[in-house]
Amino acid sequence: MIYKEANPTNFLECREEFRRELHRLNQLEAKLMTIFEATDAADLEHHLLLARGTKNHPAGTMIELFNQQNTIFDMATIKMECAEMLQRRRVEAQQKALEKDLAAVDC
Repeated sequence: MIYKEANPTNFLECREEFRRELHRLNQLEAKLMTIFEATDAADLEHHLLLARGTKNHPAGTMIELFNQQNTIFDMATIKMECAEMLQRRRVEAQQKALEKDLAAVDC
């Protein structure tokens, strides 16, 4: 399934994109941990560093996919942070408007 890129002004789209990219990253990480028989993230990182120094490593394609997915996830994270900030600003503006309306009613 092909997904469209989330718009930072749409919080729900950004949240969905963030979750989707995190899921993909976790899947690739799990596959690499299985390939390298890594016990934890530090062990996996050690194996990835060793593999990086090896020319034509058998897991080279999977490692490259993992690196690309890390970059995609980083972009989704930044977009999600922007969407959260915009959402907070919208809520604050709505609260101020509501307080202003309530203050006008009280008078």
